[in-house]
Amino acid sequence: FTSPSTMPLHSGLVDEYRKQFTQMDQDESGFVSREELQSLLLDMGHSEGEVREKFSQMDANQDDKVSFDEFIGLVEKLTMGRDASELEEIFKLADEEAMGFIPFETLKSILVDIIGSEERVSRGLRALRINEDEHIDCEQFIEIANSI
Repeated sequence: FTSPSTMPLHSGLVDEYRKQFTQMDQDESGFVSREELQSLLLDMGHSEGEVREKFSQMDANQDDKVSFDEFIGLVEKLTMGRDASELEEIFKLADEEAMGFIPFETLKSILVDIIGSEERVSRGLRALRINEDEHIDCEQFIEIANSI
């Protein structure tokens, strides 16, 4: 069992994040500039203050551009912070019959409650290749919850 703070992102999710990064990198420089991020986030309805805050979070070395590694670093920081014992308790509550596993639909429902975005959960589950007919045990549940 791997603790959430040391668990790397699943390779399917890294591919998904690379696609997102590439879409943000409009000039194909291999970096996301402040202007590229600003253009995207303002179009999505974010304020200029939110854009500045997001960019400074992403630009770890403060060189006024965001590399893919910096982008992934922020993604890991935002997604890996869930406490394993808290997730274990959530799993136990969902496993009402104490079978040691939960069905896919229960997994998806819990993740939507935790993450707040059905679209993000669906994309993440597809990237992880989680099958709708699978039953998920507690360890898998924690890994999945920390990967999406």
